Amino acid sequence: MNNSSKDKTETTYNNLDSTSSIIPHIQVIPAKREAESWVWSYIQKKTRRCQVLVEKDGVKHQCEWFCQKKTSTTSIAGHLRMKHRIIEGKEDIETEIVSKQDDNFFLDPYKRERITNCLLAWLIDDMQAFHVVNNSKFQELFYEAVPQYSVPCKNSLYKKMSEAVSIGEKKLDKLMADSMETFFFTTDLWTQHHISYIGVTIHWITSDFEIKQALLTIANFLYPHTGDNIEDYLRKEFQKWNITAKLFGGTTDNDSSMIKATMQLAIKDGLKNIKTLIDAAKKLKNIKTLIDAAKKLNNFISNHDKYRDLLKTTFRELNNSDLFTREINVLDPITSDTDTRWNNWIALEELILLSQPFIDATNITSGSIYPTLSLCMQ
Repeated sequence: MNNSSKDKTETTYNNLDSTSSIIPHIQVIPAKREAESWVWSYIQKKTRRCQVLVEKDGVKHQCEWFCQKKTSTTSIAGHLRMKHRIIEGKEDIETEIVSKQDDNFFLDPYKRERITNCLLAWLIDDMQAFHVVNNSKFQELFYEAVPQYSVPCKNSLYKKMSEAVSIGEKKLDKLMADSMETFFFTTDLWTQHHISYIGVTIHWITSDFEIKQALLTIANFLYPHTGDNIEDYLRKEFQKWNITAKLFGGTTDNDSSMIKATMQLAIKDGLKNIKTLIDAAKKLKNIKTLIDAAKKLNNFISNHDKYRDLLKTTFRELNNSDLFTREINVLDPITSDTDTRWNNWIALEELILLSQPFIDATNITSGSIYPTLSLCMQ
């Protein structure tokens, strides 16, 4: 009995050993993919709209039925059976569906691009969430208006928005470089849904007296909202656009952090301007010396006819008419500094009174937040 059991055990182990050499030659055959349901011949997969043409008032239209992404093929087959009398294996060969090559259902690429741009502009202007494009009723609205148009997914809209922002930044950068000498900014901080944001706008007037304004940024602003952090953010934003040197002033609310930020921004820029003036003043010392010497030379020549005639003769001997014409003007008397007389201020006061109506009219018609055309027409 024991020998028999032993023989069976050895036989089993021997069989396992013999199969080990066969295992590497075993070929793994993948499972066959389940065949696609027949219903998709009548349903647009991307739009989930029925493609069957139905006749209404003597005119053929695409069926208006839509299915959700989670709708089963059984439910779709039920629609085809009840509404169009289409049954699996017994499809009516005369059933018409929308053809991808049908010119009536072809949308011009330029038109498609314009619709997408309008959709993106509406989402941004109305501050809509991008996932609204996944709403079935929203898609039905577009399909009813433009059956050939497929609403893009939110990822496609994100990408398109990024491209538009990049193009807009380049245009704004060129506009500021060409037309801005100084600018004024406004900024504000607010919180929505427990998330803090900061917005920065700039305003300037071109050399043609055209008022320009632009939104530099709306971005998430992390805590803490201190004056130092706000000032640092504003300075970096202006440096990013290379307009720091053109800063003229700014407007904020009365929040203490905002006031501190703008004051620090103004003080630091003011110190830079003072340093620039000091450096310029140092250079002006040499210029003042030259001007004083020129005045003394002019006074000497003007009061001594002998030397005046000698200088004119010297210029003529140079036999250079251009130089003579240009330099002879040096001999003209230079207007000396004149102290202000007592009656000059009276003339200035009269001039101010005369100009006051024009000053008032200019102030009234220079508004940027209210219409001024009607004031000019009165």
